[in-house]
Amino acid sequence: MGFYSRRKMPKTITIPNAQKVYRTRPGNFGLFNPFGRLEWISCRDTFHEFYRPSGWRWKKRGFFYCLVKKPDGASLQDFLNKVETHLHIEESSVVHPTNYPTIVWIVPAKFWIEQRMRAAMLTILLRAFILQYDPLSQVNWLEQVLKVHYLRATKAAALRFFDGYTWYTGKKKNWCLEFDYCQNPKAETLLVASKPKSFWTRLLGK
Repeated sequence: MGFYSRRKMPKTITIPNAQKVYRTRPGNFGLFNPFGRLEWISCRDTFHEFYRPSGWRWKKRGFFYCLVKKPDGASLQDFLNKVETHLHIEESSVVHPTNYPTIVWIVPAKFWIEQRMRAAMLTILLRAFILQYDPLSQVNWLEQVLKVHYLRATKAAALRFFDGYTWYTGKKKNWCLEFDYCQNPKAETLLVASKPKSFWTRLLGK
């Protein structure tokens, strides 16, 4: 079942009528505000400021994402499966359909929400899926997504991330600002294979 419970998750997520769906466009992220209204966010960094996943309940873990066309939901699930298999992520993200054919509900794997910079990479990948990914292409998915501007300008860090060094040790929140045209030494310092042990854990020898 994974980290969160899927037992009560409906097969199709229903967006209530008149929830400003007409105002969205491909690549936008959707969240319900405290008053229960669906708000669409076009900026990735703004989305991360408001996205606060918590707990095991699917309603607290997910968000809406606007795609280009109806078949993209299944293709997005396949794309995320490829990425997460490559990174050896045990719990997979789940893409659910909604009552609007071009809008899906995404429940990220725990891996992506453990750290802000990982979440930033997830939203970059979601944008890359729309802008660059072609499931019928003979070019593998990684080569395709590295062409998107977010990763093209941060290629050294992106390649290190996809080599398995996914834990960020710095203090910034923005992937592009941290790694824009950075060289390998900086990427090697800031991206490590796993979360470093705390002072007390090292002191106790655990």
